[in-house]
Amino acid sequence: MPSFLTKTHFLIGSIFVILGVAVWGYGEHTIMLLENFLHESPSQEEVWAFEGALRWWKVTQLTSLNPLSVVSICIGIIFIAYWLVRLLVPITIERIKEP
Repeated sequence: MPSFLTKTHFLIGSIFVILGVAVWGYGEHTIMLLENFLHESPSQEEVWAFEGALRWWKVTQLTSLNPLSVVSICIGIIFIAYWLVRLLVPITIERIKEP
């Protein structure tokens, strides 16, 4: 297999891992900001608005963002593992062939 394909596997795997971490971090950061706003909001109307938004983000984090980030990170790890196997197997085969 050409070396550019194995480099592509590493690149795709890295992008998937970064994307998964970014999706997870974005949801966590948004929830943290809403919790901070909730504790600092002066009026009752703002408290209600932030409570509703916080509840929605927590449900979205649990039902969509966390599974999406886990799947993305796993796909990235699989691509990187495939890249490592393709990188190391030819070296091992050459060592076995040499008596």
